[in-house]
Amino acid sequence: MSGSSSGGAKAKDPAEIRERLVWRAAVLMLLAVAGWLYYIAFQAVERSEALEKELQAATVALEELDRSERQPGARRLGLSTAAVRRLEAAGVDNDPERYLFADLARYMERHDEELSIEDSPLQLVSDETVILSDRWVYAVFDSDAGRGAALLEYRLGPEGELDWRPLATVYPDEI
Repeated sequence: MSGSSSGGAKAKDPAEIRERLVWRAAVLMLLAVAGWLYYIAFQAVERSEALEKELQAATVALEELDRSERQPGARRLGLSTAAVRRLEAAGVDNDPERYLFADLARYMERHDEELSIEDSPLQLVSDETVILSDRWVYAVFDSDAGRGAALLEYRLGPEGELDWRPLATVYPDEI
C-alpha cells in the first residue's frame, strides 16, 4: 500500500493543474466578456428608447406646427418659399429679405413726398421693419420730425426690380 493512494488524496501532475487553471481562467474571461457585452447592449437599448421618445415628441410637435400652418389666419410672417424662388429667378443673388430692405430704403430716400413728409429725409429702421407677406411690408422709419411707420405694398418685376406703393402711413406726431 505504499504507492498510489495516500489517505484518499491523489497526487496531481503540475501540467494537469496548469491546464485546469488555464481552462478556468478562460471560462472566467468568457463570463466577463459576456457580462460586459450584456451591459453595453442594455445601455444601447436604453439609449434607443430615449431616442425613440425624443423622435415621437418631435414628430408630434411637427404635426402640430403643420396643422397650425394649415389653419386659416395662422400663417407665419415673412416671405414664402415661392416668393424666395421668384426673387432668385429674377436675379436676386443675396438674402431676399436684405434685398427687400435695401430697395425699400432707397425707395424711402427718393419718395419722401409720397409718404407725405416734407423736407425731412427718411431713414428705414430695418431692425423694426417686418416683411408681412409676399406682398406687404410694415416699415418703421426715422425722420427729422421723429419716428413713423408705413404699410407698403410691393410687386416684383421680371428683372428683379421692386415697385413700391404706400398704403398707409403713421406720422411721428401720430404715434
